Amino acid sequence: MNSTESSHARRVLVTGGAVRIGAEIVRAFAVRGIKVVFTFSKSRDEAAKLLGEIGGERAGHRSLRLPLDKKIPENLFAKLGQIDILVNNASSYPPDGIAEESQTQIEDQLRVNLIAPIVLSRLFSMQNIRSGSIINLLDCRITGLDRADGSYWLSKKALDDATEMLAVKLAPRIRVNAVAPGAMLPPSNGGNFSAAAAAKAAPLGKLPSMKDLTNAIIFLVENESITGQTIFVDSGRHLNNAKLHS
Repeated sequence: MNSTESSHARRVLVTGGAVRIGAEIVRAFAVRGIKVVFTFSKSRDEAAKLLGEIGGERAGHRSLRLPLDKKIPENLFAKLGQIDILVNNASSYPPDGIAEESQTQIEDQLRVNLIAPIVLSRLFSMQNIRSGSIINLLDCRITGLDRADGSYWLSKKALDDATEMLAVKLAPRIRVNAVAPGAMLPPSNGGNFSAAAAAKAAPLGKLPSMKDLTNAIIFLVENESITGQTIFVDSGRHLNNAKLHS
């Protein structure tokens, strides 16, 4: 996207944008005057509340129920109208080891975390747009072998590789990058979380903030000379992962 173009003319699609990190990404774009379409699966009430918070349809925003574990409509972008930025944020995360996962769990994570971003990227690229930007949300633990997370880890690791593949395939018209956040929020499933322990595991000795993450996403969207890159927003935690498993 040409930096001289008005940000008010641009539109972004954020998957899984109703809650948690996704909601912060939605807010970050909306406050910059970029029109937001965000998807949800089960969080209908949260989606309605967030949509109202950012100004609703009167401000040019909208929400859309789109379960990513189902077939994605081929005409999705035709229905939505022109989208200039795609943020593949939605994730499925049952924290089970690969030997304990059911086939359903494995298939669900691969569909939501890997297949859906690739399919959406393909459909996004088929639009008649001059330029575009895709951002994939990964996880800082992709540099290690986090055996506690099984197919979630595998899907995010594969999406990292897919980011580079898509960056080459969709260039020069579309740039594809990724951000890999560290621990920021307790697990949505209510699992144990220690902010102090997570901070201690990072070289900088602190947790990254949501603002740090959204600033990195906006930076990748705005910088027209970056593609195929992954920015780790994790206070350096991925460096410990790489060292432990080198």
